[in-house]
Amino acid sequence: MTRTCLVSVYGSSHALAALSAVRWYGVLKHDEDARVITVVNNPGLSREAMQETLDILTRMIVSHGWSPPILLDDQDMSEFSGSSAGGTVSYREVLRRFRCKLGVNHVDEIYYAHDIGGRVPELTMNAFPMAERIMFGDGLGSVYNKTYHMALVTGASLEQARQALRKKHQVQGAKRRFSLRGIRSFVKKLIRDKWLGSPKPFQADKAVLILPMDQTGTSLEGMELIVVPKQQVQEVIAECQNNLPDLVEYIAGLLADGPRPFYLILLANIADGNLTSKENETGLYEEIIRRHVPPQSAVFIKGHPLSVMPVDEMLCERLAGDYFPKVLPHKFSRYPIELWSDLIGACTVIGVSYSVISLAFLYDIRVVFPFDDALIEKYIPSRFWGFYKDADRLYRGQLENLKDWDGRSVLWEGHID
Repeated sequence: MTRTCLVSVYGSSHALAALSAVRWYGVLKHDEDARVITVVNNPGLSREAMQETLDILTRMIVSHGWSPPILLDDQDMSEFSGSSAGGTVSYREVLRRFRCKLGVNHVDEIYYAHDIGGRVPELTMNAFPMAERIMFGDGLGSVYNKTYHMALVTGASLEQARQALRKKHQVQGAKRRFSLRGIRSFVKKLIRDKWLGSPKPFQADKAVLILPMDQTGTSLEGMELIVVPKQQVQEVIAECQNNLPDLVEYIAGLLADGPRPFYLILLANIADGNLTSKENETGLYEEIIRRHVPPQSAVFIKGHPLSVMPVDEMLCERLAGDYFPKVLPHKFSRYPIELWSDLIGACTVIGVSYSVISLAFLYDIRVVFPFDDALIEKYIPSRFWGFYKDADRLYRGQLENLKDWDGRSVLWEGHID
């Protein structure tokens, strides 16, 4: 019997984890025949960047027998907002519109990366409440706690974020006390929800992850952990590469033209997230390169798959004369770095974000991860130090634990104590 799977992604960088999770879960269920519907939504991404991302994602997933992805743009999402020019729309009507947009009334399995910063996971789980709910994580399996993560990204310190999470747990575990005003508000909300409907707070039943990372030690609570074997992921990568001859040809051209040695720097999207200025982000990468790369080396500059800021071009201008820098164009840089095996094998890889972990795991290479507190405090505004120091801690922890990880358990987990 064919399974109907509904997969929600933010962009091409989630494709490898999603493809691997759907395939491996089918293997475990002895039911590998699947009809897969993929939904793409990334709030705030420019139309040009979204189209480039959609084209790349389409090529990646269609090669695995999945249908072309369905794009939910800002206009689509406004129709699912629960309001219209004619007045308030019931949540039941919102879910009906959502199912009509997808063209399906039944789903067996729902897959999503996380529910931070987007409404699609909430809509999918409420529209199809009987489906299995499966998380494949950010990157290759990072699972974040929403309360803790949002506290950090909005400027909280590490201790403030931990306090916010501890407070939430205490409130959930304590008996609620209502004032008269609180009782009235509760009754009003109950009547409104009964009349119009409201989203239920679903979460994943299972986490099907390649590299399981639990940000707080609480992020995987209530989920069954299933780890995707490395060989399965490598097979997915090989199948993608077989259907991307232009990418393979482009990489061959890069390696034929440039002087050795080769270095590859993987940019994050710090300025895109309004976490620093594009000048500061450019300065960060320039300092890293001048510290770790000998002059007159070839430096390939790969932008983040979802980036729209011209940080790559700005960095290239600063390096010209001392190095041989080359910016990888968006039509290729929006492909996940995990597919660039020939380039990875020929370069020393430098990065300040998650990709250094996935490449160290998949290709057994030594990566340069130069991020530290000094660089964070120099180039990142102080209100976001907590966010980046937490990221630095969990990235370094994963790189260290990869050395003797058993491939079956959580690779790294944080704590809130």
